[in-house]
Amino acid sequence: MRPGFGRACGRRWAGPSALSAGQRARSVAAERELRTRATDRRRRAEVRSVERWEGFRKCPGCGYDIATGEGERSCAWGDCPYLPEELNVFCDYCRFDFATMEGNPPCSDPMACDHGVEPRSHVENVREWRRALGLAVP
Repeated sequence: MRPGFGRACGRRWAGPSALSAGQRARSVAAERELRTRATDRRRRAEVRSVERWEGFRKCPGCGYDIATGEGERSCAWGDCPYLPEELNVFCDYCRFDFATMEGNPPCSDPMACDHGVEPRSHVENVREWRRALGLAVP
């Protein structure tokens, strides 16, 4: 059946402009409210994420303090299962530490290595985290 010739209600289809001004205003306000709620949810999630890594010191059952570099590791060297992703500055390929520039990378230039793109983006998080803890920033 073609639009405009509906038999079910006995009225012609009036198109999208059939909403009254009040209905359009309510619709726009509802859409704005939904966008605001989505933005608020995103902001709360970001805050929770930051709070999660800002309060991190060491893993349960581990004697190594990642912030100070002191203590004995109970897991693989630098491969901490509880380390928040935002604080992971280790290359997944060779475990080079981009925050302290320590390690033995197989590539000639670790700062240009494709494996280090994500860990290099977390270096500033680690520096901010150490500042917040009152520790020296390397």
